[in-house]
Amino acid sequence: MTSAADDLVQTICAALAAHGDASRAEVQQRYMKSAMPFLGVPVPVVRATTRHAAGAVTDAAVLRESA
Repeated sequence: MTSAADDLVQTICAALAAHGDASRAEVQQRYMKSAMPFLGVPVPVVRATTRHAAGAVTDAAVLRESA
């Protein structure tokens, strides 16, 4: 992954973590019956956060690489 793609992924991860809700994450994890960690972020917030971060990127290759 390029540095720009890494930066985009890190930006999105940090923003989602800031919106996380531990009690909601616990419920999501139980519902999914998964050991995978959940942040407890509602889908509309995930969508808005990723759109906002990706909107600042002008290089389509970076967006494809970070997907």
